[in-house]
Amino acid sequence: MKAKLRHDVATSSALEEDDRLFSHTLDEVIIFNKQVNYLVPGIFEARPSLNPMAVLFNEEEALFQRFLRLEKDRLNELVDSIFQSETSWTVVYGGGDNSILEEEESTSDPSSPSNEPRQLIVCEAADRFSLLLLNLIDRSTYIPLSRYRLRIIHLLIDTVDDFCLRLSQVVHVYEERWPFTRKFYSL
Repeated sequence: MKAKLRHDVATSSALEEDDRLFSHTLDEVIIFNKQVNYLVPGIFEARPSLNPMAVLFNEEEALFQRFLRLEKDRLNELVDSIFQSETSWTVVYGGGDNSILEEEESTSDPSSPSNEPRQLIVCEAADRFSLLLLNLIDRSTYIPLSRYRLRIIHLLIDTVDDFCLRLSQVVHVYEERWPFTRKFYSL
């Protein structure tokens, strides 16, 4: 696998020019790493030299920069799709029809402590965003060098910051319409 990957990286001009082919190659290497790690757990931690991703990222910094740029572009596209979706603010977990009103009534009197746990309400935007972050973490699990993992962490932090900023903009836009309709309770 490593020899084939090394050969493809060194000789394939299509791999250098075509982002889609490069991304597909990375996806295949990630899938291969997952399968090998499933069969022999911890193999890449015990013997990092066996990791095929080391061929890609240890030999050329430019390949990791390209991977990082593609991941950032993909994350930005997915965050955009989350905010543009008509169903982003609909509740996917918790918050049945009456539970929101019941919770409002039960929390309206601050002097009466409630021993019941508060119901977690999760909207589609939060669910999709958390899945997006988990996907990036999963995809970057097999990156061999800690300096590259640190840059992935920075990408995660930047993505969370961007999401929070955009979310606060959405809240600001809808602040004039307070109280929110049921659609925006999950905000």
